[in-house]
Amino acid sequence: MKKWLVLMMLGGMGCEAALPEPTPLRYFAAVQLSAPSATDLPDPGPNITQTELDTFEPIVEGFQKNHELLLGQSDVREQLDRIENVYIATGRYLELVGIYQRDVAEKGAKSHAAARLGWAYIRLGQEKPAKELVALLKTEESERAMAFFLEGAGHLQWDAGSEESNQGLYRSWSRALELNPNFKGFEGISAAQMRAQLERLKPQLGEPVDALALAQERVQGVTAAALAATAVKPTEIEPEVPAVEPEVPAAEPDDPERQYRITVARAELALNEAKYQEAEELFIQAKALVPSGFAAEFGHLRAGWGQEGARPRIRPRFEELAKRDDLTGRQAYDLGIFLLNVVQDKALAAGVLNRVKTLDPELAGRVNIDKILQ
Repeated sequence: MKKWLVLMMLGGMGCEAALPEPTPLRYFAAVQLSAPSATDLPDPGPNITQTELDTFEPIVEGFQKNHELLLGQSDVREQLDRIENVYIATGRYLELVGIYQRDVAEKGAKSHAAARLGWAYIRLGQEKPAKELVALLKTEESERAMAFFLEGAGHLQWDAGSEESNQGLYRSWSRALELNPNFKGFEGISAAQMRAQLERLKPQLGEPVDALALAQERVQGVTAAALAATAVKPTEIEPEVPAVEPEVPAAEPDDPERQYRITVARAELALNEAKYQEAEELFIQAKALVPSGFAAEFGHLRAGWGQEGARPRIRPRFEELAKRDDLTGRQAYDLGIFLLNVVQDKALAAGVLNRVKTLDPELAGRVNIDKILQ
């Protein structure tokens, strides 16, 4: 499929909205090329204006409708950087992760979204599913350099700076560069940057790295049982570690917003897998960081609603949330749709959805609020 057709389908068959160029991510920090220090925080990027967000929404909706066809085309890979930026800018990145999960569940390592899903797991701190997906990618010859790149990025994300992590990073990225000397990773990480990182690591390695062992490293003996264990199933996608809780990357004391976003993202992943109690605990942690945060409060109530015994105490809190005078149009819309379709309280939903007309008339017109309320 030609690039113009991809763009046209993303824009809703004729929308003129342009995909943004890749920029520093607003909600999720890129994997860093060296261990972060107290004075070396990732730049969250500029704020996105409402006008820009309104421009991006049709792109998201176009991809939501056409992703099955688009992800079947090999040239979609070069567009995914910018598509991801649109989802992140509109606060819908986890929806894209869900699309990736379903595609990988169907196609395995041959999915054009498989490596992207691995990168998403690393971004979100999901160590176990990330490692399982890397193991799966290593079984696909054309994806092995990417698999070793992701494996190394994981070492940077988890326990960065330890001797074991440094050794693992050196092995993984050396192997990736051996397989493809001109390799290019996500977010502009180039082969030259990877080599520079390996050079910086050499003085820190506890023991000399065996170059022969690196050259001979191969994936061996992947049994059917091992593949079954690593395969992502449509009804058993595990974005959270079931046995050992992954350690949340520590945020700086003066940066609760970043820690809030990370915690909410992890809570949403748990909620998407119907792990209601786990999600509820994470949302409570997020509320402690930013007590007025809509995402944490709304998520907390959704997690509570998933537990039938908790619904009587949750319903009055939905009424309180619906009365908040600081809701944005998008927040009011999301809340109203949940009240209408899940809580099935049409009267309360109508009150919230009608507010969208005032808060964001353009959004109200685009989604046709009046028709929803019929």
